[in-house]
Amino acid sequence: MSFSLKNAGATYQHCMQKCFRDLIGRTIEAYIDDIIVKSKWADHLIADLEKTFAILRANDIKLNPEKCVFGVLRGMLLGFIIFEHGIKANPEKISAITRMGLIQNIKGVQQVVGCLAVLNRFISCLGE
Repeated sequence: MSFSLKNAGATYQHCMQKCFRDLIGRTIEAYIDDIIVKSKWADHLIADLEKTFAILRANDIKLNPEKCVFGVLRGMLLGFIIFEHGIKANPEKISAITRMGLIQNIKGVQQVVGCLAVLNRFISCLGE
């Protein structure tokens, strides 16, 4: 790959988008090298996994079995807790803000703003 593999993440994401184009947003979420197969009903999970594995096989994409987990009702993805009712903030991220103490300089303001940016979807009217 050109550019000394600097585009590897974007290229892989494009590959996932292309391979799973019909399923992304419905039964699959893919972010770079993380693929989540989701089902509204537990009895549909096996069929959804079969479709996913068929697509992976057809595109000669291999998975690392040590990193695969199945039948998870709740898990961590991209720093958020994913569960059957949606997404919620990681308590570790919230405790990092509460442990910061008083803001005494510009760097402190930047740290708080960075932490709040990660959690903005959970804080209504944050921009105000």
